[in-house]
Amino acid sequence: DDVKKKVLDKLVLYKLLDHKAINRGYENDEQIKSRIKKYKDQQLIEQFKKKAILPAVKVSESDILDYYKANQENYRGSDIVNLRMMHLRSEDEARTIFDDLKKGGDFSYLAKEKSVDPSSEKGGDLGWVEINQISGDINKAIRGAKEGDILGPFSSESGYAIIEFRGLKKGEYIPFDKVRNEIDTIVGRARFNSALNGYIKKIIEKVTIEINQKELDKLQG
Repeated sequence: DDVKKKVLDKLVLYKLLDHKAINRGYENDEQIKSRIKKYKDQQLIEQFKKKAILPAVKVSESDILDYYKANQENYRGSDIVNLRMMHLRSEDEARTIFDDLKKGGDFSYLAKEKSVDPSSEKGGDLGWVEINQISGDINKAIRGAKEGDILGPFSSESGYAIIEFRGLKKGEYIPFDKVRNEIDTIVGRARFNSALNGYIKKIIEKVTIEINQKELDKLQG
């Protein structure tokens, strides 16, 4: 009842103010008349789209599936990478260890002995990580790396990071049923726009259009 009363009070207020505005002649103001006409035109156009164009747009299940198959690469999960990482506090230490690793040093052993990262207990092993979760220079380096590459040192908030790249797996395809509704919307919108543009083109071909240059200059001004 309280909600109903609030709604009713608001409607009454709007109606009273509407009458006051009309009594004062606001509706004859050219600027207000222009805004009312613009709003009216917009509403008529929206109704036309909904009632004349939208019902003609049909999207079948096979249309959705065909789009999914043709654009399947857009529906992959993130690639994942297998990494080891160690963090060193100073650049000099990081470069010394990096050189040792390049000469064949054992990453796991050095991570346990030298790294200040929590992963040091596991020899720096981070396991499989989504590549999109890795940012900056490390991400760029990983994308061009080969299995077994030692990468770094990279400057970080906690010092300097060294990475061992251990492999990459391409992201798995997202199942069709997970993206079906999204694709339905994409295909439907494309067909709607195509139907609307086609309808407009036909109208323009059949109707004579005259340009009021004076009014056009006003808009451009």
